[in-house]
Amino acid sequence: MTNERTRRSEKIQMFDDVAKLLVGADYIYFVTYKGLKNKELNAFRDSLAKCEAECHVLKNRLIRKVAESNGMTALAELKLTGDTAVVVGKGDAGQVAKAIQDFMKSSKEVLAPKAGFYDGAIL
Repeated sequence: MTNERTRRSEKIQMFDDVAKLLVGADYIYFVTYKGLKNKELNAFRDSLAKCEAECHVLKNRLIRKVAESNGMTALAELKLTGDTAVVVGKGDAGQVAKAIQDFMKSSKEVLAPKAGFYDGAIL
């Protein structure tokens, strides 16, 4: 019984953390990272940090549930499949898009865009 309660509280905490991340962001980009080595993913995160953006690997179902619970209708309806890394931040979305594009070129397009969410709409 205690383990069940602990897991439930961990899931609630994770949900709350992801909600803060997504709801508080000015923009959200979704990318696939399949085939990207851990070292390369860390380099990608470092390049995003220069633009004051963050990259997190999240479960598609968790993204959808957070979006549904927070009135992000367009995002809740987005059908994400496979591996998903979420790039979020505040400020200049264009600068971050360029950083993603530059990294895609250098990673031989292992990293690939899926979608984006900006101002309540899917990009």
